[in-house]
Amino acid sequence: MILDLWLIVNIAIGTSAGGLLLLLAFYALARYDDYHRERLIDRDLAGDGDDT
Repeated sequence: MILDLWLIVNIAIGTSAGGLLLLLAFYALARYDDYHRERLIDRDLAGDGDDT
């Protein structure tokens, strides 16, 4: 897993377009994670009983 990630990062940084795509992918992942976390908090505050 770590080796795969290292390889992907090296290939992506190897090209300028790949580096830009890598930054975009990390940004999109961070935005999705923030959105998902807010949704879980909203659901928890709504008190629907879902503790996942």
